[in-house]
Formats: sequence, C-alpha cells, structure tokens
Amino acid sequence: MRTMSITRATALTLSAILALVVAAFVALAMTGSARAAHGTGTEAMPPLQSDADL
Repeated sequence: MRTMSITRATALTLSAILALVVAAFVALAMTGSARAAHGTGTEAMPPLQSDADL
C-alpha cells in the first residue's frame, strides 16, 4: 500500500511539474516569437493588414 501511494504521489508531482514547465516554455516561446516577428504582441497588430500582406 505504501509503495502504491508513493508511486501515485511521485507520478502526480512529476506530471504537475512537467505541465508547469511545458506551460512556461510555450508561453515564453509564443511571446518570444511574437516579439521577434512583429516587435510587439500579435494582438496589437490589425488583423486586416496582416491578412492583406499575406
């Protein structure tokens, strides 16, 4: 019983840590790519102009 509780606790903690790391990495990647591509956030760019450019 103790081994089951320990494995479940470690699995939950590892999954939580992985989720936080992935969320932070995705957030940093999205903000970094948006700043590198447009200089500001993509939300500040007018959508019609970006569609016309493409």
